[in-house]
Amino acid sequence: MTTLLRAALYPNCTEGVSRKGRFQPCGSTTVAVRYDPDSGDPYPVCAHHARADMVPLLKILEDMR
Repeated sequence: MTTLLRAALYPNCTEGVSRKGRFQPCGSTTVAVRYDPDSGDPYPVCAHHARADMVPLLKILEDMR
């Protein structure tokens, strides 16, 4: 399974915030996949965190073949 497909199938958003040195993940339901601007790796996001640098749905479908 490719990294892109794995990110698309992950059930929870992996965005989050750091509070007092501890990372607190968003945890909302995944609706999209974004590319990390630094590493270029795909990761799952919720509707709130879905913004620029999205992965086209056709790319995910191609990876499934």
